[in-house]
Amino acid sequence: MQYQREKQPGRIIKLISVFIGQLSGVVIVLMFLLLTSGILKAEIQVQKKDIDQDGRIDQTAYLDDEGRLSKLHIDTNQDGFEDVFQLYAQGALVRIERDTDFDRVIDTRDRFEKGKRVSQERLDRNNRVVQAITFDAQGQVATVKTDTRDDGRFDTVHLYENGLLQASTQDTNGNGRVDTWDFFREGHPHERRKDVNGDGRVDAITQFGPDGSPSASSHDTDGDGQMEFVQTYRGGRVVKQETDGNQDGKPELTTLFKNGQPIEEQVDVNEDGTMDRRVTFAGGKPILQQEDTDFDGRMDTAYFFDTKGERVRSEHDTTADGRPDTWQFYTRGALTAMEQDRNSDNEPDLRLQYKAGRRDKMIRDDDFDGRFENTQWFNRPQWQVVVEVDADGDHGIDSRYFYKDGILRIKEVDETSRGGVFLREYYDAKGALVKSEEAQDAAGPVSITWHFDPGGNPMRAEKDNNTDGQVDIWFYYEKGRIIKVEEDSNHDGKVDLWESYDSGEQMIMRKKDLDFDGVGDVEETF
Repeated sequence: MQYQREKQPGRIIKLISVFIGQLSGVVIVLMFLLLTSGILKAEIQVQKKDIDQDGRIDQTAYLDDEGRLSKLHIDTNQDGFEDVFQLYAQGALVRIERDTDFDRVIDTRDRFEKGKRVSQERLDRNNRVVQAITFDAQGQVATVKTDTRDDGRFDTVHLYENGLLQASTQDTNGNGRVDTWDFFREGHPHERRKDVNGDGRVDAITQFGPDGSPSASSHDTDGDGQMEFVQTYRGGRVVKQETDGNQDGKPELTTLFKNGQPIEEQVDVNEDGTMDRRVTFAGGKPILQQEDTDFDGRMDTAYFFDTKGERVRSEHDTTADGRPDTWQFYTRGALTAMEQDRNSDNEPDLRLQYKAGRRDKMIRDDDFDGRFENTQWFNRPQWQVVVEVDADGDHGIDSRYFYKDGILRIKEVDETSRGGVFLREYYDAKGALVKSEEAQDAAGPVSITWHFDPGGNPMRAEKDNNTDGQVDIWFYYEKGRIIKVEEDSNHDGKVDLWESYDSGEQMIMRKKDLDFDGVGDVEETF
């Protein structure tokens, strides 16, 4: 199919001739210069062509007065609308404009010099450039600038050499400053640098392996300009993670990974360059945690976890002999029991039970004979702890001690271990003995009560001589020495006998009420 030539016999030239007849010589010279310079072209013919022979024009060529192509319009999708516009200067292609999405709006513009494409611009519907591409002398891409945020600024730039990507920069937050730098080797990622916190300094660097996956990364997490956090990758996944917070060249925290999950964590707690804590993981959950609490280079504490990652047991070597001597047990992560070997014979001699995370009961074998003779209760109302002792091993309580704020306040003694009390002592808030009660029979009433001064010396005593529940004899002391005794010998509630003693505790006077009228009838002196 040949072009359809539409002759336009000198239409433009005729117009020019009319004007020439009316213009001065200066204007004639100016018009000549415009024509010869190419600014004003005289198109003299148009050629149209139906390439696919569907009856519609697909291509229109415009020729200048010398028969050279000046414009070429093409309808590439046969929709009746031209979508490619090629412009020529003196027969050489200088620009191509395209409507690539066929919406009748130009969206791509290519520029040519000496027959080679030198640049390309991609436009939005508002004729704004959203991507600018330059080409080298070989026609390969040299630079690509892109406005990804549609804010009128190029925020992403790619640099090429010999057609291979060498570097790129990005402004990811749209503040007009580059915060990401990527470097490539043979077209593959080699290194990425990022300014994460936007302070203008690189605080994250990632290296990539030959396959393009990350091999290592370093991070400045605290913004001090030092990379204290390092990750190592294999197959694109993290296999090791290290943190050197004090920048001494020795990591305080190292975590090892497998298949994207942690398998071991090592911690240098005191930052002396030696790892003092090691945590082992299974399925991403801790199963064992070992610690060197005294920093002697040996692990002395171990915590064991269930499949949910909750602590179930722990072992502690408190004597640094290499063997555990303290065991703790947990239920749903809460401490429920503890055992301790205090004499290093590999047998527990102390057991402690917990309820709701608080101590409830403790039993102790203080003489290490295998029998727990000491029981401590932490759940008794009003008391911090109550201690029960079975000294003779008959499974009965021989003595009981009541504590408040760490001070002994009451002591009870049962010589028969039958559950009664032969002796009960009372102490004040400072732990000083203030009163004691004694009974002739553990099941019977108190037979004598003693009262003491702050120094622990007796001040007076009250005795029920016939165990009828009534005091019959009163003893009075001074500085720990007896000075007076009063007695109700007939148990009628009235004193009928008086005795006095000297500083050597020798009786110096006795007086009796013989008729029990409350008045002494007979007095003896010594």
